[in-house]
Amino acid sequence: MKAAKGLYSRHRRLFQAAFILFCLLVLLYFLLDRVFMPLYTRQGHEFEMPNFVGLTAAQAQTVAAAANLVLVIEKEKFAQGVPQGTILEQLPRAGSLCKSGRRIRVVPAAPPPELTMPRLIGLQARDAQWRCASLGLVCPMDNVGYAFSLTIPKGSVVSQRPSPDARVMKNDTVRLAISMGPEPERFIVPELVGQTLHEARKRIREAGLVLGNITQKVIPRVDAGTVVAQSIRSGTEVSKGTRVDVVVAIPERE
Repeated sequence: MKAAKGLYSRHRRLFQAAFILFCLLVLLYFLLDRVFMPLYTRQGHEFEMPNFVGLTAAQAQTVAAAANLVLVIEKEKFAQGVPQGTILEQLPRAGSLCKSGRRIRVVPAAPPPELTMPRLIGLQARDAQWRCASLGLVCPMDNVGYAFSLTIPKGSVVSQRPSPDARVMKNDTVRLAISMGPEPERFIVPELVGQTLHEARKRIREAGLVLGNITQKVIPRVDAGTVVAQSIRSGTEVSKGTRVDVVVAIPERE
């Protein structure tokens, strides 16, 4: 009987000890899960990642410092039309959850790559324009100059700006001057009546003369933009740079 009571007492103490150990483990788990781990991971202090894309590097540094984030600037990358230093990419992305002290990697825009200005002198105007376009340079053909030349054939580039071998950037503007061939010994007023204004302007320029006043007049049954009169008769010999006025037909008002 005593032996049975002793065995029961030992089992009871073991059960109590196991129960106490179980309660301690549960308490320890609770403390780890609800107290220590949140403190370690700063749970409850997460916030949305700011958007750095579109900011300058200096602005991004200010935003990162205010949010207690560490900004890591990666190697620059070129992007067409984006100013140098503007943030193009970020990781982690904007709007994702982050915590204080998080490292944010950003990629700023690089400056446009430098180019060497090609030699265009001697090329036909269209070929020069194509060469510029292939390099990302802007060469508007409606903004060219013209000059007489003894050495450069008519219709070819006689001068350029920037000059050959100059350092340029993409999207820089190139201005060309096109040769009109040798300067004439005699300056004769060309026939302008019946020509379009564009063609008349070209003929006057190639004759070494200057287009003067342009008067508009309603002329029935004549295409709009056609020259119908000129101030100096065609074939007249004049001095270099003489101004020639023209009258241009316009449509009737309805």
